[in-house]
Amino acid sequence: MLSDFFIFLAQCVSLYSTLCLIRIILSWFPGVLYSPVGMFFSTVCDPFLNLFRRFRIFKNSPVDFSPIFAFAALSVLQTVLSALGTPNVRITLGGVLYLIIGMLWSVVRFFINILLVIFIVRLIVNLMRKDVYSSFWATIDSVLNPVLNFFSRFIPGRKIRPYRTRLIFATAALILIYVILIILTANLFPLLLRIPF
Repeated sequence: MLSDFFIFLAQCVSLYSTLCLIRIILSWFPGVLYSPVGMFFSTVCDPFLNLFRRFRIFKNSPVDFSPIFAFAALSVLQTVLSALGTPNVRITLGGVLYLIIGMLWSVVRFFINILLVIFIVRLIVNLMRKDVYSSFWATIDSVLNPVLNFFSRFIPGRKIRPYRTRLIFATAALILIYVILIILTANLFPLLLRIPF
């Protein structure tokens, strides 16, 4: 039966997502990555993950966020296959748009949440004046600086702002963007589901 085939494909995509997650975790342990088990995961997952490596969000960041896009693509594919495998479900344009935009929104929401947590922790440490110039904070700052530089362009005035001011402004801007996106998606999703074709 065709619906069983789509359910089987959705389960295969779910399994592949798990394999990719294991591959990414193994990359944190270089010794394990070059073992026979690590090489197996690299052989199976790297061709797919490499498709997304060119979508670097922060070009100079030591942290690679491209797997987020890979998991988003797998999640969208799995959701669509599961929907196609559900009997008596009519697929409409609005439903497909709902699924795609919903998956994209979940990726954006996840990314904003991660950034907000990092920004808030960095701000607390900065306010406590416990700025330690360690490699850990240097890595955190290298991830935050492109975002800080982007939002700094919107701070009134032309003089160079202190790090703390830029951090507070960027955190507030991210929270505002997050709230606006929640309101927009909450109003958009019901409209999409009403599209009859």
